[in-house]
Amino acid sequence: EGGMAHMLDHFGPSLKSPWTRLDAPELTERLRDDMVSGCESASGGRPIAELVAERDRAIIAVQRAVAASRSAHDE
Repeated sequence: EGGMAHMLDHFGPSLKSPWTRLDAPELTERLRDDMVSGCESASGGRPIAELVAERDRAIIAVQRAVAASRSAHDE
């Protein structure tokens, strides 16, 4: 819950760590707000629960496809 805004507010400072060898953008308030806005736009205003359910269905479909591919390969 809380979406990208919560994630950036909570984890934003620690996200810079993986970028220690690269130039990382400064997580300014404007960048944070632009990222939140972009995520809200990409989600089409759908609630988090709906996005999670869609993600979970996609993961299950991928897992089934991999299992079917392995099964077909083993035959």
